[in-house]
Amino acid sequence: MTSTSIRSRASSRPSAPERADESLLAEARQRARTRLSGRERWTSLTFGGGFLLAAAAMAALLRWEGSFRPSTAALLVLTLALVSRIEFELGTGSVVPTQLVLVPMLLLLPAPVVPLCVAAGYALGGVVDYAQGRRHPQRLTVLLGSCWHAVGPALLLSLYANPTSRWSQAPLYLGALAAQFAFDFTSSAGREWLAFHHSPRKLLPFFGWVYAVDALLAPVGFLAALESERMPYAFLLTLAPACLLALLARERRSRIERAQAFQHAYDDAYLAARRDALTGLANRLAWEEAATTETARPASVIVLDVDYLKLANDSRGHGFGDEVLRRVAALVRGTVRDQDLVARVGGDEIAVLLGGADEARCAEAVTRLRDAFASAPPLDGFPLSAALGSATAGTGTTLAEAQCLADERLYAEKSPSSRGSARGAEPQGAAA
Repeated sequence: MTSTSIRSRASSRPSAPERADESLLAEARQRARTRLSGRERWTSLTFGGGFLLAAAAMAALLRWEGSFRPSTAALLVLTLALVSRIEFELGTGSVVPTQLVLVPMLLLLPAPVVPLCVAAGYALGGVVDYAQGRRHPQRLTVLLGSCWHAVGPALLLSLYANPTSRWSQAPLYLGALAAQFAFDFTSSAGREWLAFHHSPRKLLPFFGWVYAVDALLAPVGFLAALESERMPYAFLLTLAPACLLALLARERRSRIERAQAFQHAYDDAYLAARRDALTGLANRLAWEEAATTETARPASVIVLDVDYLKLANDSRGHGFGDEVLRRVAALVRGTVRDQDLVARVGGDEIAVLLGGADEARCAEAVTRLRDAFASAPPLDGFPLSAALGSATAGTGTTLAEAQCLADERLYAEKSPSSRGSARGAEPQGAAA
């Protein structure tokens, strides 16, 4: 008779546990404010709609044992709505201590109607989130899909429970708890897998935390339900531990937000230290780190030296020379693959690291670059051109050796004899 599952959220694949958890939470918060789309929409509609059908069928077809008191049901639904907003964010979702209310629901109301009451409580809590701008209205289907945890124990108690006996039915209650875990894991993990391709195996640690909290809080709800049979509405006493959990959840949320702010600042500083401010390309530090850590073989290197940059600076000013560099950088970045690293490694030198590219693919990249420069429109009458050198690191050649060879080929192309025969003279009218 556990309370809730990992509510469906979305994320990128985790790499390191703590960093992955923070990344998942950041994306989950952003996603909660957006409308459903694609696979997530159809998956949420399927699970949410399927739950409503199952809950309605249970309420209509199963026998109601005991009396149904509307005032008790209304208070339980309202209490569930309040408790459902206490979220300990974790992984792809959150731990929500609603079993403090679910257990009294199962014992104080006719079991067949409990899933519908749970849905009403979650929906009411979702309306509050929508009013506060924390949840898109379409996310109501996600909340309904999270209510499958109530079906398992309600079904088991509807079929086998004796409404006049409590402690003697301890094995049945443990079975209801197991049924809750089974329905919850199947629905939640299935939703995550179908909507976001999250492996159920990778989600197991998060579910472990959820079920540990549920198992610890279930006895509190059980005792509150027993007391409510002697003193009406005694289940409202569960609001006291719920308030304490709310304070702890708020503190955890604040710590997560501070950690995320620090991480974002660190990431921004890390990227800024590895980005060339003028061209937006990677800088020499980023290039050296990538060249050191690149393990793919083969891998190729292309080095470029921008032609006539000194002439551009001397004749048109350094602002014009900077624009030449920016245009060349954009041309190179737009010509190679997205996964290739393009870095400004010197004043007028640009280097490209092509991971997994053999000599043939490297030659194709060089040809595309030469064609791009040949067809590039001049900048205010000043042609864009560059000398190129390339080499490939294979089984017998390191990446550092390939870079040295590419530099040698670049210098050979820049030699006066090569310039006169293969690349033409200085641009006409460049000093105009």
